[in-house]
Amino acid sequence: MKAPFEKSYSDYQLQLTHQTGGDLEKKLRTALQAGQGPDIVVTPGPSYALQYVKAGMLENLTEWAEEISLKDRLVPWAYESGFYDGGLYSVPAEMETMLLFYNSDVFEKYGWGVPKNRNDLEAVASEAMSAGITPFAGGNQDWRAAVEWLMTSFWNSYAGPEALSKALRGEKPWTDAEFVEPVALLRDYFDKGWFQGSAKNYFATNGDDFRAEFGAGKAAMNIEGSWFLYSAEKFFDNPDGWDWTAMPPLSEAVQGDVYPLAVGSTFSVNAKSKIKNGAQSFIDWYFAEPGNGTKWNQALPAAIKPQVTAESELPSEMDERVRRLILDLVGEGSQATFGFATWTFWPPRTNTVIWEQLQRVLDGTVDPEDYMSVVAETFTQELDEGTVPKAFDPSK
Repeated sequence: MKAPFEKSYSDYQLQLTHQTGGDLEKKLRTALQAGQGPDIVVTPGPSYALQYVKAGMLENLTEWAEEISLKDRLVPWAYESGFYDGGLYSVPAEMETMLLFYNSDVFEKYGWGVPKNRNDLEAVASEAMSAGITPFAGGNQDWRAAVEWLMTSFWNSYAGPEALSKALRGEKPWTDAEFVEPVALLRDYFDKGWFQGSAKNYFATNGDDFRAEFGAGKAAMNIEGSWFLYSAEKFFDNPDGWDWTAMPPLSEAVQGDVYPLAVGSTFSVNAKSKIKNGAQSFIDWYFAEPGNGTKWNQALPAAIKPQVTAESELPSEMDERVRRLILDLVGEGSQATFGFATWTFWPPRTNTVIWEQLQRVLDGTVDPEDYMSVVAETFTQELDEGTVPKAFDPSK
């Protein structure tokens, strides 16, 4: 990244500082509050960037973005996500989505088709159980928040992006049936033993272990983020033994595939930076070409950028499964329907409630209705505080 950038912008030197250990977000906030910190501010997502915006720590990039026509390079939702109170303050650097991965060797052995709807999904799960195969691999022993991957998938595939967008804007209550019912459906799947055999097993299994079981054919499917694309080969002896599809619709309210969007990280410019032009130049360079700043020449690139990409710009050696996802998400003329990931579009405290309290739902301690009441109460507080990230219009 350093050499290619400096070759394009010889007036600047890119200094990369890697921080390890401790609370990195707290360290960054402390530095920015002191008028210091990096020129290019990197955050885990829009909700984090919003906190810095409200504190006056980030530069308004609107005029600069218009000068370089940044809007034309990015997919619409990505550009819109960085706005607050009419100004652009952050730009998504990479994107993620939730997918349904399946063991293609197991599917072929038992003659299962790729699920296209809820009936298909449940039929495969039931037949897998009868064959002694775990329907869905999973576990959150080493990352408790991983359980929200499931809630993200179920809300988007059951309630749908339109309903979620309205709720995120405060126009629809989270206690409506269309949000409560997918919680109950997820618990029903756990009660049937479809996820890792039981809730107890799920809570006691770490990421490497459940992925290894998936790769070994002990589990048929895995609901996980697109990041699994980059490590799947580690768990499969047969490199062609896995594939992905969008999570199928779980209710009649959803028609077709939905890709819940998450932002892996954002770029902003420190409002106190003495070389703002240099920081802006880096963002300009990063989005000048799809391969800039990524290991684009590998079969499995390090990240998917929210940048409009032509198929001809993708290297020939790229894995077909990755190529297909990139073109579905950001390819020229893409007609994909996008939804919302909890860790990107829900405010911080609500997001914590979602994954912490969901564990109590899945073990039978809390009812779905009570769970959503707590989610709704926390969300309303943060909506009043102005800390809810902007939800894009999924119809555009």
